[in-house]
Amino acid sequence: FNVAGTLQEGGSALVTGKIIQKVIVQSQDQATDILTNSTSFASVGIEVTITPTSASNHIDISFSSSMATGESSSEGSVKCYVDDANWDNDSVDANEWQVGYTYSSHEYSPMVWKGRYNPSSTSALKFTIYAKTSNASHMCRVVHNQSSYFMEAVEVEA
Repeated sequence: FNVAGTLQEGGSALVTGKIIQKVIVQSQDQATDILTNSTSFASVGIEVTITPTSASNHIDISFSSSMATGESSSEGSVKCYVDDANWDNDSVDANEWQVGYTYSSHEYSPMVWKGRYNPSSTSALKFTIYAKTSNASHMCRVVHNQSSYFMEAVEVEA
């Protein structure tokens, strides 16, 4: 496939911007479960911090877990928060995204999510995975032991 010139649709470029920087955290063979039995959103310890070089650029964030599950009949909810904002709030606002949902025991599934954040300054930004379960007697497992996770923040020129 060879394209000469700029890919366009309706006169607008389909590809804009360039990658300025990328920060990655990952575990290729997670030694222990990453989970919570909290009924309020709590950090599970997976986070990435990036400092934008320009307030007009975008930050693209992605998270994936190769194996997530709930326990028994509990429901689990997973979110990504910016700078720990609204960490105990069930409604979604500009500083958080719904990442995934788990239900039942031993019904494993991957969790894959991507979002875009528009910074308002060049201050460091921390993106953290939070989770909660519907029943404190049962956990929400965000990453199963012997599986993997990947999280990245990418600054893209606007």
